[in-house]
Amino acid sequence: MQSRGLRVLSLTSGYTPPLLVNSYEGSNVSEAAYHLGTLLGKRGELGEAEIWYRIAVDGGMVWAAMNFGNLLASHGRPDEAAAWFREAFEGGVREAAVNLAGLLVERGRPEEAEVWYLKAINAGFLEPITNLASLLAGQGRLEEAETWLRIGIDDGDPEAEFQLGNLLAGQGRLSEAENLYRRAIEHGAWFARSNLVAFLWKQGRVDEAQTWMRKIIDLRNPFEIISVGLQLDDQGHSREAEAWFRRAIEDDISGVAYHLGLLLEGLGRLDEAEIWYRRAIDEGDRGAAEGLTRLLQQRGRQDGAQ
Repeated sequence: MQSRGLRVLSLTSGYTPPLLVNSYEGSNVSEAAYHLGTLLGKRGELGEAEIWYRIAVDGGMVWAAMNFGNLLASHGRPDEAAAWFREAFEGGVREAAVNLAGLLVERGRPEEAEVWYLKAINAGFLEPITNLASLLAGQGRLEEAETWLRIGIDDGDPEAEFQLGNLLAGQGRLSEAENLYRRAIEHGAWFARSNLVAFLWKQGRVDEAQTWMRKIIDLRNPFEIISVGLQLDDQGHSREAEAWFRRAIEDDISGVAYHLGLLLEGLGRLDEAEIWYRRAIDEGDRGAAEGLTRLLQQRGRQDGAQ
């Protein structure tokens, strides 16, 4: 026998939602309404989706309001998204405050974003401490950012150790920064390894940096590998960055060919850059097609970006 939830999902949007609420009992109504709203949202039918998300929320699935807010935000409707995020937070979904804060940051309203990060934190959800600290640091409020990151560290967040390492490195507090990078790595923040490499290289401690680079290659994480190359290039070590990318490619690390092409383009070595862009396209890297098109346009060859 078909369950009530499945029967709701099988109905067309021509049925009147209030009649469905009266016709089906219990949590199955809210759950089925949520899934139908999700389905309609994926199809871009936001008006219909809103009806079903509303049934879900009114039936007790308050977190569905946050999900619909995310959907609206992704479709360029930030004001409506904000209203749904507020409703979700008021219903007890603390994460919704973080989503609303992020939306406000994107819209250039940092003061309001700070309020909502603090609402989430004060409600006992400490994960956005690093978001708040980044916001404060971006405004030059470094002491406040450091205070919050230390609170995050006390709560056991390795990302807070990583971010505080970045903050202190930028202030020339190098010993403290290095210690924090190493602690973040020990506590599971793998993304701190590439920053430690760049930090050591900048200090002229090349042998130590290369030891970590070998570890990163062995771990075969494309994100880390690309991050190392980009940071070396940012420091003006383009030759070392090129060698690093080529080594990764020789080891069949995916996603690196595009970044090598980008580096070579920046160095004015356009023929070589074109070769690596084309290889990246063959590997399925969508960004490489844009890079190749840009390069060909620079050279007056607007055809050939296949």
